[in-house]
Amino acid sequence: MKIVIIGGFLGGGKTTVLNHLLAESLKESLKPAVIMNEFGKMSVDGALVSEDIPLSELTEGGICCAMKADVSEQLHQLYLKEQPDIVFIECSGIAEPVSVLDACLTPILAPFTTITHMIGVIDASMYKHIKSFPKDIQGLFYEQLAYCSVLFVNKIDSADV
Repeated sequence: MKIVIIGGFLGGGKTTVLNHLLAESLKESLKPAVIMNEFGKMSVDGALVSEDIPLSELTEGGICCAMKADVSEQLHQLYLKEQPDIVFIECSGIAEPVSVLDACLTPILAPFTTITHMIGVIDASMYKHIKSFPKDIQGLFYEQLAYCSVLFVNKIDSADV
């Protein structure tokens, strides 16, 4: 089972990228599934994914320490129940890439999973303001970039270049 992790800050366009990747997967006759991680108590983006695609939602936190076990369990259950070819994990805007990766590489999951990509999505119009953000937010932003194997620079039409 392939795993693609999609990260980036709130409003960057992660769900738009996810929906494009889902459509491409279906065109290639792959069976996709989705795990969505929302920081709040309710999922906003979950409604934007097709009802035909298995969706697991994790709310009330970023994928980190306590939620790693939940992600691992969700991946294991998706594998057992749905047998997807590929699982897309859309992280909350505050997710730490290393924690998400760790959650996918547990000894139980390792034999049947492969991390194919860690995708970062950046809002181009926000990028030039990153230095005005608090240091911890800047650090998270750069960490999200550092661990990407693929980077989408989104909303370049609205960026002041």
